Amino acid sequence: MYGLLGGQWMPGTTGQLSIDVSIAAANGSLFADNLAGKGDEVRVGLPAEYAQAVLAGVNLVKGELNTLPAGKLTINCAAHGAIGSCEAVYKHLAVILIKLFNAADAELSDEDLVKLFPSTFG
Repeated sequence: MYGLLGGQWMPGTTGQLSIDVSIAAANGSLFADNLAGKGDEVRVGLPAEYAQAVLAGVNLVKGELNTLPAGKLTINCAAHGAIGSCEAVYKHLAVILIKLFNAADAELSDEDLVKLFPSTFG
């Protein structure tokens, strides 16, 4: 399984979380320095087929956290594999990303980081 997802979160005062997910063509440029290895062809960008999975991840994490912070979440960094990527990967990556943003001020140990992974991941 392979996926890369990143972005930025800007705090806001509206009391709501808005989400902007950047979409790219599935045949974007090759991402040579990836963790997928030689068994997969990894390309830069998030194809439209995975955008709903990212939003599903946001909805999933709502149930795990007491509250989502207000502000704007911009997902503008992604890569996908031709073989190893699927909707489940991006759903769980979105969960982890929001948990990381939620814990931005905390110093997390390796053990704390492992706990960010959803129990259903894997």
